[in-house]
Parts: sequence; C-alpha cells; structure tokens
Amino acid sequence: MIAGALEIICGVDAGVVNPLLLPATQGEEKFAYIVITYDDFPEVFDILFVRGNHVAEYVCIHHDLRAILGVKSVEMLLLACGMRCRVYLFSVSRQSYERFLRTFYCEPTLNVVIDRLSRNQISGLLMDSGCRNGILEVDRSGLPFPQIDLARFHSPEELLHEASRFRRGRIILYDLELNSAIRQRAEILQGGVAGSDTDLDSADLPGDAPLSAKGSEKDSAADPSTGSAPSPQVGTPASPPREEEEIVFLFRNVLKEFIEAVKLQYPTRLDRKMNDLLCRVFHCPAAFEPDLIVETNLAKVLTVIELGVELAWTRKRKLLKKRALEIIKNLYETHNELLRSHGVDARVQDCYRTLES
Repeated sequence: MIAGALEIICGVDAGVVNPLLLPATQGEEKFAYIVITYDDFPEVFDILFVRGNHVAEYVCIHHDLRAILGVKSVEMLLLACGMRCRVYLFSVSRQSYERFLRTFYCEPTLNVVIDRLSRNQISGLLMDSGCRNGILEVDRSGLPFPQIDLARFHSPEELLHEASRFRRGRIILYDLELNSAIRQRAEILQGGVAGSDTDLDSADLPGDAPLSAKGSEKDSAADPSTGSAPSPQVGTPASPPREEEEIVFLFRNVLKEFIEAVKLQYPTRLDRKMNDLLCRVFHCPAAFEPDLIVETNLAKVLTVIELGVELAWTRKRKLLKKRALEIIKNLYETHNELLRSHGVDARVQDCYRTLES
C-alpha cells in the first residue's frame, strides 16, 4: 500500500487471522500496519497502525476521506460484516509509518486527480496552494487498495521536484504549518493548552518535522480545558496551576534539561542535525531557546529525546544517552502519579526502554 512497505500477510481471510490479535505477534521494535478490506464495502477499508506489539491508532480511509476510529468501532464493524473481510500486514520503516499516520491528523490543502492535467497545470495548482512545508501524498489506483507514495518537502522547489515524478493519480497536499497554526488558534479560543501534533515524520528527524489535526494524539500532554480560568484579583494570591498546566510545564522542563545536556556536548558548535530536529518539531526559529517554544507536549518532547540521542555524533552519543536516561528516570519516579492520571506513564516507560536498547 505505502511505497517501500514489505508485504508480510496478503489477503488472508479474517476468520483465519483475526486482525485484532495480530499485533501481539509483532516484535517490540517493529513498525507495521494492518489493512482490513471488507467484501461489502470495497472502497472503504480500515488501517491499524502497529508499533511494537500494540495498536497505536485505528483509522478508516476512503479515496476522498479518512477518519480516526476507536477500537470498539473496529470490533463492531468486524462483527457486523460477519468477519467477511481480508487482512493484510505490512512492515514499514519508522519514517514512512509516522509520515502516513500524520496525514490522518491534518486537513488537506489540495486534493485533486491529475490524470488529465498537464505539467504546467499541476505546477500551477501546487504553487497556488502557497504550501512551503508539508507532506505530498500521491494515491494511484490499485487492487485491493490504492498505492500510496509519500514525500516530505520544506520548500516550493522541493514540492515541485517531488510532484514531477507523477503524471497519474490523486495528489493530496498537507500544509503542516497551516494545520499547526489553525489548531493552535482553535485551542486558544477554546481556552485550552497547546495539544499534540502527531507524527513525527522520521524523514525530517534525520532529515523530521514532527509530528497534526482532527483531534489530539493519545499521548497528548494535556486535554484542552473547557474554558479560561479567571485572572486573579489584585491583592489575592494566585491560584495554583491547573493539572493541565502543571504537566505542560513539566514537559517543558524536561525539554530544557535535555537541551542543556546537548549544549554540554556541543560547547562551541551545535550540530546541524540536532538544531534542525528541534526547529522542525517545535516550529521554532530559535531551536535551543525552550522559553520561545509555544507548543510543548509529551509526544514531541520524548520523540526529540529519542531521536536527539540517535542523531548525536558517535563519540558524543554515550554521554548524551546516559544523561537522557537520567532525565526520563527522574521524570517517571518523581511525577509518576501525574503521568498516570494523564495516561502517559506507559509512553515514558517506552521512551526509557528505547533509549536503553
């Protein structure tokens, strides 16, 4: 389905291979996705994004629409169709996995079939979109589901270059900056705090932008508040921070600690890959100034730590890894109750295991 993915199971009857039990058979370090095609609904199919041996997200896709699902919805669909469906399992790189998942959290800027368009017409549509930083998706018809190519771009020139490889199919363009700005504004108007941005796109990490939004991620740092708290009156003590605010400040402090560890390893020159990682993930021009970062959440902070260690120079990696493990261990041991109340303690443990491996 996704270009470059390795097909492991091809169209096995769901009565033989239960798609909901399949993730438990996967290795802890693997990235994969399960596709379910329904006999009665050939144009609509479900995708289970599998990370390690658990499902990270349940989604539904159509050539024009896509949506996030809950596990109960998938179970009911399987029951309603009498398990008359086919199961496919694909192994995929982390880069492609996160990039594809991210599209389910973005609204497209452009969605058009290009079969009858000239190169100049396609170029004109892409340039008129005004998109400079995002994901280009090209869906080409195929059976039993479309073939999908995904490309990350950071300039109009990169966008045109990637698009020039295709003359047929459906182009879907996701403007990551626009989606992030709209989401942040919506959260401000709702009186909430900045939410999560899914996907990290591994391509941007060693080459990643982060991670977008029809809803917040499961590992979002805090749930949006239902309203703004009133300002404290003059002469009265300020009320203690809300729990949502407390956990956001906690993640920001964790990020600061990690950045300080990075600075110690690069006293005279910050590594370009590390700088680009923080700039892209947090949409912040001054990447090593955490106080300027508006959107701080668990998914981004922990992913930055994982990838920051991975991208570090070989001779610097051991010390940075040691410090990162100390930071995550202290976070878990000191704030376990707060993490558990937000349902993110498992993600912190997962980060520690990733760093330790």
